[in-house]
Amino acid sequence: MIPIYKTFIKIKNSTIDIQKELIKDYHSLEHQQTRLKGSYNFKLSLKYNSLIVELSEKFIDQINILYNLNIDNKKQLDIWGYVSNNSFYDAIIHNHKKTAKINGVYYLNVPESEGGELEFYDNDCNKIGEIKPKTNDLIIFDGRLNHKPIPSSSIEYRIALNMEIK
Repeated sequence: MIPIYKTFIKIKNSTIDIQKELIKDYHSLEHQQTRLKGSYNFKLSLKYNSLIVELSEKFIDQINILYNLNIDNKKQLDIWGYVSNNSFYDAIIHNHKKTAKINGVYYLNVPESEGGELEFYDNDCNKIGEIKPKTNDLIIFDGRLNHKPIPSSSIEYRIALNMEIK
């Protein structure tokens, strides 16, 4: 079985203002057009640079410890936002084997509600586990691992920052 790691990290730059800004960006015309093509993810713009830098450092530190690596080049890292609630979500089984060796999901906000789990699947799409994330959780797993975010029952937004190490 491929290991899945869960840890709690506090990001100084994860203020309510940043969360509101991410939700606003998610609903912008540019991202609405992207969603029409089937994507609920969006690249973080430079205005989130302080958040990106802090999260990148913590993510890479965790990866270096967990996988006994020595990654120091942030150019190997991609980060994007995923904002969802009971009306806006993308819940399909997928993996990142073509784009990443290691995946991470940092939960900036997780509403208290039914649903919202991150489910994991084997190569035959049989469920092999799940994690119910909380705010400030960082989930790290192999990019080949099939997974699916389960929609929350809440109208409140779950804000996740997805990361890939190439």
